Amino acid sequence: MKTLQKTLRKTLTREEFIEKFYNKSKSSGSKNVLISTLKIFDGFCSKVYGNDSERLLDKLRGDTSDALYHFLQDFINYMGDKNLKPNLLHLFSTLRTYLRSQGIKISSDDVKDLISLPNIIQELRIPLTKDHLKLLLDYSKPDRKALYLTLLSSGMRIGEGLYWTYAYLKQYLRKDPIKRAEMFSETEPALTIFRKSQQNLDSEKLQS
Repeated sequence: MKTLQKTLRKTLTREEFIEKFYNKSKSSGSKNVLISTLKIFDGFCSKVYGNDSERLLDKLRGDTSDALYHFLQDFINYMGDKNLKPNLLHLFSTLRTYLRSQGIKISSDDVKDLISLPNIIQELRIPLTKDHLKLLLDYSKPDRKALYLTLLSSGMRIGEGLYWTYAYLKQYLRKDPIKRAEMFSETEPALTIFRKSQQNLDSEKLQS
């Protein structure tokens, strides 16, 4: 009986890498980001270098000069011109992971020395006012209203709220308020705010 034998390979095909990338995280969102990044990369290779991405990567494998980093700088500039700056760092990180699967390793020190990454200005998020929240609740269906009120009172993000199950809710209700906050909050500021709000409520009760 013959057995299938594999040969040693230094690279993965694009399809193999996408499948491996998905199996690691089981996140369809991350997989879609990867596919979108590779499409942008293909477009960049075609428009800027007038060549197929696979051929360009084949030329860069084993190249010991700074050609790879000039190539990556051109890619970053290309994404900036395409108004992709808010997602640029994430897309660049995703591309680096893919290039590694193609036998092209990128040194973090060389990235710092040879590549200029743009400063991403984070927009300050303005929280909803009470009037906005009331308007949102007034026009929401009962199940949505229950979800929004839960998020509002607990400080959870919407993804965390949708993750909850009935069994998890029962466990949550059996805990004291501080332990409840720790179940849905991984950040100290959120927990600190919760504790301060509890202290304010306690002081108001003592004064009344």
